[in-house]
Amino acid sequence: MRSLLLTGSGSKFTEPLLRRLVSRFDSITLLSKTSPHRFTQNNISGLNFDLSSSYKIPVMADVVIHLAAVVPYNQKGQQCGEVLNTNLRCFLNVMRYAVSVGVRHVVLVSSTDIYPLLVDDTIRADTPPAPHNEYGLSKLACERIGRMLSEMYSIPLSIMRVGPIYSEDDPTANTVSGMLEALRRHRPITVPEPCNVPSLLHLESAVDGIVAALSAPEGTFVIAGRPMSIGDFFSLAKDAYRSSSEISLGSTSNRSVHISFDIADSEMVLGWSPFSDDKMFLAMSTTVMEDIR
Repeated sequence: MRSLLLTGSGSKFTEPLLRRLVSRFDSITLLSKTSPHRFTQNNISGLNFDLSSSYKIPVMADVVIHLAAVVPYNQKGQQCGEVLNTNLRCFLNVMRYAVSVGVRHVVLVSSTDIYPLLVDDTIRADTPPAPHNEYGLSKLACERIGRMLSEMYSIPLSIMRVGPIYSEDDPTANTVSGMLEALRRHRPITVPEPCNVPSLLHLESAVDGIVAALSAPEGTFVIAGRPMSIGDFFSLAKDAYRSSSEISLGSTSNRSVHISFDIADSEMVLGWSPFSDDKMFLAMSTTVMEDIR
């Protein structure tokens, strides 16, 4: 029997991960502190468990995908110390659990927030980290703890530094996802800082990278989109959706953000690449219009 433990099951990554993995594991346990579990497949079960308080998770797993984290974006009242301490405790307990039950592979979903926000060179997996927020700092700390325990106890560890994502299925995922939904519904949008290049990545493409790590050698991988300005991104989306929305462009600051990632190692080792321009937008406007009617 091959079993998977997926922590942080309230994450936006959970549903697309399950679509890809439900047939690959005999049992999948979705762990969350409070989130309800809505999946009905026989081999999927839910467990509410406070991972920040204990490592004694009452299940056995061969593989762990660790999504659980406090993400401060769009959440008022989150303090730097709270984000750092909670995320560290949760991942430390995941690694302690992995040691105690003999987990064969841990996948840590990290973040490109471990890198600086303004950088002139292409960012690679070996680029010196300089977290630009407390979330990035917490992920970097988890990575370092994970590497140390992985070496001490011979537990294979894959670190997936996932870049800024967007979702076409969940408009509440972030601001970009909400603006895409407005485009699909032919509503006007305003694009602030249109010259910024955030190298956005489709959620489904990010999940492809995480899944690829399960069959590849352990390592640290950058999972990010190809460079494209945010103005060009929404222009491409408008064409793909055949949207009649009016797009207004905001002003550009003196120094625009331009983030470019080198994903050569991810492509070579994982066999993964981000979606090409013609596949960046999977949901067509005709489908959306049928739903609206």
